[in-house]
Amino acid sequence: MELLGYKKWERFVDTIDRAKIGCQNTGVSVENHFADAGLYTRGVPNDYRLSRYACYLVAMNGDPRKSEIAAAQSYFAIKTHEAETYRSYQPKSTISHEAAQLAMLLGEFAGLDKSLTAQLAVNAATAVNPALKPAANELKTAIAQTNVAEDAYLNPTQIGEVVGMSARAVNNWLLNSGLQYRTDDRKIPYRPTDEGKRWGRMVPALAKGCNQTVFQLRWLPQIVQVISG
Repeated sequence: MELLGYKKWERFVDTIDRAKIGCQNTGVSVENHFADAGLYTRGVPNDYRLSRYACYLVAMNGDPRKSEIAAAQSYFAIKTHEAETYRSYQPKSTISHEAAQLAMLLGEFAGLDKSLTAQLAVNAATAVNPALKPAANELKTAIAQTNVAEDAYLNPTQIGEVVGMSARAVNNWLLNSGLQYRTDDRKIPYRPTDEGKRWGRMVPALAKGCNQTVFQLRWLPQIVQVISG
């Protein structure tokens, strides 16, 4: 806290709250990067364990009137400019490789499984270099085929047919039970919480009618017993 120029927790906690919002709005699990250190006592501010990613967000959401915050933000701006300038002189193959690496890094930050992260990396590489698309389509098909069979996981409609609930009721139950959370992404409206990952996972699949990767939250059959119990 002092390293960023804050002397009072009451003012610093606002910066942490803004950083949490930024983390959540990018679809990244807040719990994975802003962990409660469990050091709370009556009358004493709560402590957090911040990941490296969370530290970046806190610095970027701080008060720029503080010299320490201004220095941190300036550092990130300079490094971003250096990266953009360096990238402009690189061949597309190198840029595609970097885009894929960035997608994989973000996938790891978000706690995604390896196959889903691989799909993101392929999409990022082809977005930078469209010439890779034919080979990438074959790779995406292969990745999808190496995943557990789609019918091994259930969607809310299938779960509802077993437990006697509508798909909406199933989603509400999963939300209220802390097994999934709602996102702002229409394509991926729900993601599993850390607890929900015991039964749920993001399953990559090919959209009907086109060779485009879509991701769906599906659940192991054991979730039926959890809901019924």
